[in-house]
Amino acid sequence: MRTAGRAGRWVRVWMGAVCGMAALAASAGCGRPQAGGTELAPVVPLSLVAGGMHVVWHTPLTLDPPTRVTEAWVRGGYLVCRAGNNRIYVLNAASGVLLWSRRMAEPYQDVYAPAVYQDTLYVASTTKLTALRVSDGRVLDETGLDFAPAGGIVTNGEHCYIPAWGGWLQAVALVPKTMSWGRWTEGAMTAAPALDSTSVFFGSQSGEILASAQNTRRVSWVYQTEGPIVADLKRTKSGLILAASLDYSLYAINGSSGRREWRFDAGEPLKTPPYADGGQVFVFADGIGLVVLDEATGRIQWRETDAQAYVGVDADTLYSRSRDDLLVAAARTDGAKRFAVPLRADTLVAVNETGTGVLYLVTEEGLVQALARKGAPEEAAPSPPAAPIQPAVPTEPPPPSDTPAPEETPAPADATEPADAGGGA
Repeated sequence: MRTAGRAGRWVRVWMGAVCGMAALAASAGCGRPQAGGTELAPVVPLSLVAGGMHVVWHTPLTLDPPTRVTEAWVRGGYLVCRAGNNRIYVLNAASGVLLWSRRMAEPYQDVYAPAVYQDTLYVASTTKLTALRVSDGRVLDETGLDFAPAGGIVTNGEHCYIPAWGGWLQAVALVPKTMSWGRWTEGAMTAAPALDSTSVFFGSQSGEILASAQNTRRVSWVYQTEGPIVADLKRTKSGLILAASLDYSLYAINGSSGRREWRFDAGEPLKTPPYADGGQVFVFADGIGLVVLDEATGRIQWRETDAQAYVGVDADTLYSRSRDDLLVAAARTDGAKRFAVPLRADTLVAVNETGTGVLYLVTEEGLVQALARKGAPEEAAPSPPAAPIQPAVPTEPPPPSDTPAPEETPAPADATEPADAGGGA
């Protein structure tokens, strides 16, 4: 753990240098989007130099006035941004090319974190589930929903698993001759489920964690925590299901047996999901900041009280956002700080869980940046299939349970409601 005094002195020295570079960059117009030319980038490019990082690409989005970008997600080689009017913008995560944009719902409705399976993007809104070809935004299918979605979705290509306010996990069939099914719990379900090759894992505000076969409603196991689960479930590569609970605990459950492997007491309710990579688990909470745990034992490796949110990792570095809006790079082994650069206060982070170290940042005005360490191959970014594109701007086990269960550009002749290619008027 770093001492507060040493960290404070280091950051003050660094900030002095960065502010000088930022002023120089601002005077030169560096880091400003070409569209509009008045908003600063999430990070001033020149401030990255001393930390050995660079801007891989930056892309300005043309938003429908007066909307702002409100959320961003990395999904299967694509970066998906959502604006306040429920228009989504889909970019190739490796190149930054804006592929298409489309209004997915009325502005007064909700649009939830999407899912990608192979070449299809699935988007759930208040009233429907839409399947779109991810390369160009062409609508492949649209299914009306008779329930109210409440969180991010996941898919195995045969079903789309959608948490719902009524306490249900709804498995909506995506292919012919496949049955939709649902599983009820006693509390609202707002946490996104997790998948392995055969099971879907889901948590409820009743405090239950359940595992079910993916294509039937047969429950394999149920684990009861002591508080509601509101944060998305995560699955590690070793097969642990990580569930953050409002009972102050992070649970690591064996995905096959439902046995609890360990439990970490954070001392406060856990409202955000944990992240895992390379045998480490990263836990963030308001009071404790960041705690890094050993995935196998749940023991603390190190902590940083000033950290606020996860951004991503590469092989040896953890990137996080601090309470005072710094992008901080720290050694994964002991938390030693490597560098910190200022972030615009309104910057949104699209969390990259691939471990490549490519960081995706978006301003409310729609300027998107991808950052990476110098010398790292730019191909480290998740790479989707090729598509016709336009250039971007450079740069745990109780016994099994028996609980019962818009306006768009005119379509070409062979298309169904195509998206706006690269734009959003």
